[in-house]
Amino acid sequence: MTPETSHSAVLVPYGPAGYPVLPDVDPPVLVIQRPAPATGIGRAPGASAAPWSRWRRRRAGRWSRLVAAAVVTVLVGAVFVRCSGLGPTDSPEEVVRKLFAALTARDGARLSGLARCDGSPLCTPTGLMHGYQPPEQVQIRSGRDSSTIYGKTRDVVVDYTISGTTYKETITVVRYRQGLLGHVWLIKDEPGGDLDLRSSAYEHLRLAGVEVTPNPVTTDDQPGARQIWAPPGAYTVTAAGDLLFEAATVTVTVAGGIEPAAVTVKPTVRTDALQQIQQLIRARIDGCAALHDLAPDTDSSLGTPFDCPFRHSVRTPILTAPTWTIDRYPAISLNVDDTGIVTVRTATPGAATVRYRWSLDLVEPRRWTDAEATEQFTVGGHVVLDHGTIAWIR
Repeated sequence: MTPETSHSAVLVPYGPAGYPVLPDVDPPVLVIQRPAPATGIGRAPGASAAPWSRWRRRRAGRWSRLVAAAVVTVLVGAVFVRCSGLGPTDSPEEVVRKLFAALTARDGARLSGLARCDGSPLCTPTGLMHGYQPPEQVQIRSGRDSSTIYGKTRDVVVDYTISGTTYKETITVVRYRQGLLGHVWLIKDEPGGDLDLRSSAYEHLRLAGVEVTPNPVTTDDQPGARQIWAPPGAYTVTAAGDLLFEAATVTVTVAGGIEPAAVTVKPTVRTDALQQIQQLIRARIDGCAALHDLAPDTDSSLGTPFDCPFRHSVRTPILTAPTWTIDRYPAISLNVDDTGIVTVRTATPGAATVRYRWSLDLVEPRRWTDAEATEQFTVGGHVVLDHGTIAWIR
């Protein structure tokens, strides 16, 4: 290669560091071209599109404003209805009809939303499911309207039957303001009455479908005794039996807007318990007859002192050990009072004969005379349950 050829082949100069030096080049110029406007409807090709675009924008803006106005109107209306309480409301007659429909369905839970139950256990899902007979043949009609301090009121007259007996009850329904412009009808005084269940023999009673604690029989002396609100209907009140008492059942009717009288559940002694009590009494009489004493007082085999129901008195100081024979056991009856105390009463007296020998001689040999006497006697006392066992207490 000739020097000229070698020199002409060097197209890029090198710098002092031995690296090629690139020449300065201006950046390329980017040219953006706008597309030709589309041909509009009713417009000749090549005509300007600006008026058509402005019309479309104006139309879209109007629709947006109309939609926004409609949304605002709906929201304002909803807020107004919510705040004012406007909307459908039940009439007084319909409010009463719904209450009696809940009774017919024995739906205590629904009843709690229609009446002020005052904590009554009957206003529960199981309160009216069993042991409750709701009103039948219910007829509802409008009564008079009036105004009170509570607001406008209307008397709704209801006729119904319970166990074949017809009752009439007037229910007052009051109109209350709801929100700014709305109102609602509510029952002022619920139909029915307060039940006062009493018992001193049973710790628990079952009222319809719920268990309740009865008041003492002396509730009149305790003003704080509990009363249970009950809607119209017939209720079964039951008490579970035990070793001493039979199970008890009482039916109470709440109707006609009349406050029901206090209901006392009085126990009845079981038949087999009466037999056990008779055996206890006879066993004690036999124990007394086994004592060689004119006035037996204690049975050492039992380890407890007691008064025997029979005795005999003589003035002769010298006599042999007497013996007793039971001729007839007394016939007894049991009386249970409202407090649950069981009292033993004698229906027919018993009879016991004592035999002995007496003498007036102070020294031997004595002369003896045979003697006997028959004594009638009665028994009394009370019967209790002592740690699960029937006991007779003199």
